[in-house]
Amino acid sequence: MWHGPARKDLVLRESVTTDRQDGIEGDQSTVKVEALDGTFPKWSFEEPGERGQVINQAYEVTKFGCCDALTTYTYFSLRGGKKLRTVHSELNSDELAALLKPLYD
Repeated sequence: MWHGPARKDLVLRESVTTDRQDGIEGDQSTVKVEALDGTFPKWSFEEPGERGQVINQAYEVTKFGCCDALTTYTYFSLRGGKKLRTVHSELNSDELAALLKPLYD
């Protein structure tokens, strides 16, 4: 259970690595995020995907579909880097709020 203020200042170090090979359809991409509290890492995660962004108190990683594969959206908590949910349609603001609510109760 989380104790203390809901918001803390963190610096996010984000990177996307993409490997492509000639003659092979699609690519292998990974989003890596590391949260720093000053100079010390607090948590980190890696997830297959081509794009990442902060939305409210969550981090969304998008892995674009290729061929018959659907686009995948994975959500992580900015409180501790924990994976919250993976879905095939982007969450709207109400769904995202419901996903984050247990983290603040």
